[in-house]
Amino acid sequence: MNKIKYLSMTLMVVWSLLSCGGGGGGSDSTPIDDANNQFNSGNYAIALQAYVNLIASEGSPARVGAGWCQIRLKDITSAATYFSDAAADSLIDGYAGWSFVLWAQNNPQEAIDKADFVLTKSPSYIFSLDTDITADELIWIQAASYLQLEDYSSCYDKIKALDSSYTVNLSDPNIEDLLLQKLTSLGSASQI
Repeated sequence: MNKIKYLSMTLMVVWSLLSCGGGGGGSDSTPIDDANNQFNSGNYAIALQAYVNLIASEGSPARVGAGWCQIRLKDITSAATYFSDAAADSLIDGYAGWSFVLWAQNNPQEAIDKADFVLTKSPSYIFSLDTDITADELIWIQAASYLQLEDYSSCYDKIKALDSSYTVNLSDPNIEDLLLQKLTSLGSASQI
């Protein structure tokens, strides 16, 4: 009789755990929230797997999460694929990540264009999963990309957006070196 009572109690505990979301105390978190929490905790491989598993049900938000995980895991090619696949839904976090990836892939004009998309929709952009990624990093990518394209005037304009006190003579024969020095002093696109 004790075995039946024990089995019955065990089944009741299991049932209550299942009906309460797996024992999380009735947590209202969704699977995408759980993936985001893994990302925020720095568990990028675990988060990546969670996002990949959610693509069928969540679509582009899961693709964007997977893309950012791939950036953190240094797989730029896979990140580009996820961002490209999510592009039709115009999620700014996806376009921000895509800008980073395109810059890393030495595609400056596309990096500029993707950053423009984000900055047009959100001039004071902050990445929803990492507040260290802001509009300033996208502007830095644009400045570096314009420098690579030898568009010194546009590069200078982007640098001025980051440091309004900076001045330089665009006619200086060393303008490329001067702009590069300033960009270097401002930092880098830290996620790549």
